[in-house]
Amino acid sequence: MYPKITRADLDALLSKKLVKEVDLTQIDAQSPPVDFSGVTLDSCTLQAMNLSGLSFRDATLEHIWLSSTDFSKADFTGATFVGEFGATFSGAKLHRISAKKASFEYATLDGADFAEADLEKADFTEATLEGASFRGANLAGANFADTTLSGVDFTNAKMDGAKLKKADTDGAIGLKPAAAPATKPKPKKR
Repeated sequence: MYPKITRADLDALLSKKLVKEVDLTQIDAQSPPVDFSGVTLDSCTLQAMNLSGLSFRDATLEHIWLSSTDFSKADFTGATFVGEFGATFSGAKLHRISAKKASFEYATLDGADFAEADLEKADFTEATLEGASFRGANLAGANFADTTLSGVDFTNAKMDGAKLKKADTDGAIGLKPAAAPATKPKPKKR
């Protein structure tokens, strides 16, 4: 368990651009709004916090404890994600994030915008994705098992090796059908 810190403690850490191994759950991050832009959040507790609408532009989030945390409409443009992120990101701006091998398993991502994000081998198993956009994103090897992809925009997304086992792809936008397996030509009879 990490030590709980005050808003004054957080402000001091933010000026150093590193917030590590602390519990932020006692802080009201909305009044005034905390700007996490360019900050590394490493091994922190953010459980059940309201961080909606805040800026995390170019931040690094590593191994954060965040069950029931609300990041709705937050701006993560250019941020880096390492670890598991099973929280609420409804309407969040996640443009050009790097989240290789990150887990968004069971996350609420309705209306989230992952334009041009690098999500190679990311896990979206059983995530809620209604109206999400992955336009131009790298989803090579990403896992969408047991997800409903209706209304999700995959226009120009790189989907090489993406796993869609038990995913409901009806109504997905720009999702190209998997290439048919190659067949060998039959030998000609003589």
